[in-house]
Amino acid sequence: MHLIKHAVLIVLLALIMAASGCCACCDFTPTPAPGNGDKVPAGYTYGQYYQNDPGPSSEDVRQSEATLRRAAEALDAVDKAGFLECLTAEAQQEYASAEMSADGAKALAAALRNAEIVKQYSDEIVYETEIDGESLYFSTTKEGGEWKIDNI
Repeated sequence: MHLIKHAVLIVLLALIMAASGCCACCDFTPTPAPGNGDKVPAGYTYGQYYQNDPGPSSEDVRQSEATLRRAAEALDAVDKAGFLECLTAEAQQEYASAEMSADGAKALAAALRNAEIVKQYSDEIVYETEIDGESLYFSTTKEGGEWKIDNI
């Protein structure tokens, strides 16, 4: 009897986790409420939206990669203002007061140059690179019609 109560509790917890999206074994994603500022149209789940996303154009990919090159050049020149111009407004706030050594800037510049695309959406391109022997994932997103580095 005691074992049955534990089994019921475990199943209940698994269902709660699945419904909240905390379980990797389930592909359940709640539909966002309209008007919440999310890019996903009302009535679509994130998965449905991104499965139907046509991805960026080849020109978008070129512009995104040009942003990475400009950022790397700014880092090589230890031009913090130039680097910040390549970031989204949110990322600029995070890095505006950050200090970076010349060696750190060079390492990040090299990582940006060696970044490879791992996922592509019409408004976001996700990259993977390596810095100090560790994998680093970051993205570029369109902000004000320009591709900017985000989540780095």
